[in-house]
Amino acid sequence: MSIQIMSQVWQNGPREPQNLLVLLALADMADDHGFCTPSLHLIAAKSRCNVKTLRHVLGLLRSAGFVEIGTREGDLEVNKYRVRIKALNSAKGLEVQS
Repeated sequence: MSIQIMSQVWQNGPREPQNLLVLLALADMADDHGFCTPSLHLIAAKSRCNVKTLRHVLGLLRSAGFVEIGTREGDLEVNKYRVRIKALNSAKGLEVQS
């Protein structure tokens, strides 16, 4: 868990509750460089949404520049995620378009 990244998400993350919860879930699992590799089911459970909603929100967060999503590893639904610290620093409550 990166306290620095979680703090940035709280201060400058998206205003929409579901988008914020998903980004906080990723930040909670990220290292100090913003990288993590949780399954979709784990992110969904932490952010209190279903996988379909999660996929939609991840797409919005990626489009807004808050998250980078890498390639899948193996047969599990696991991606490489990177919470973009620079995007958070410049966002200051940027609205994520749905």
